Amino acid sequence: MSAIARFLKASCIVALIPAARAQVQANPFFDDTVVQQINLTVGTSDWASLLQNYQSDTYYSATFSWNGILEVVGIRQHGQGNRSPVKPNLDINFAYYSKKQDFLGLPFILLKANNDDPSNLHEWMAMKLYRMMGYPAPREAPAQLYVNGQLFGFYMIVEHLDTTFLERDLGENTGYLYEWEYQVTTAPDGSSVYYEFQNLGNNPALYAPYLELKPTRRRPIYRPSVISSRRSINQSVPRFRPRTTSRAFRNISTRSPS
Repeated sequence: MSAIARFLKASCIVALIPAARAQVQANPFFDDTVVQQINLTVGTSDWASLLQNYQSDTYYSATFSWNGILEVVGIRQHGQGNRSPVKPNLDINFAYYSKKQDFLGLPFILLKANNDDPSNLHEWMAMKLYRMMGYPAPREAPAQLYVNGQLFGFYMIVEHLDTTFLERDLGENTGYLYEWEYQVTTAPDGSSVYYEFQNLGNNPALYAPYLELKPTRRRPIYRPSVISSRRSINQSVPRFRPRTTSRAFRNISTRSPS
């Protein structure tokens, strides 16, 4: 998924009050000035099945280890068109076997392989820039992933967009969080039509095909606030000052991980 898609995904949060507090427990885990080390211990047959059946959402049991903390977790392949039988994106679900379990206050994280970005910088820089400008955006940090004691590859730790994210960034988690579903349709002339959050009208139902409600509820509720959120995102873009943006990028570049 592109950086702007993740920004829009993070920005589709329907909430009415500013952040009241910040979650600091997981800050060392998301410290992007160092390369974190994560260890996964997985059954040999389970790991082989996860790689082979890369289109499946089946969870497998694993032991997650970071900085001396060990937890039994559920892991599965993540993504839509970018799944891989070689270097998979991984969902790490700390609450899969016990709803009360979390990791540094986090019930869930994503380990992103960045197979479509060899630099591993595009999304990390974009998300950091958005946070510097005051937009809610997931935290990211570089990591080396070890599987069963062997170095498997370089990954990016990505904060999951859930009620914990809402509480940290907006100070409450009782609203509606929508994930933008990137879709391409075909026009009558055969050309591809890309929906990138432009105006579809004032009927909230028109946006339903492009929005998935997170966390899952009995039925989605597409309120008028969805329209106001889209309008705010589109209207905010011209307000970005080149000088501010340039300085932000310079600040990011001076703190790039090794």
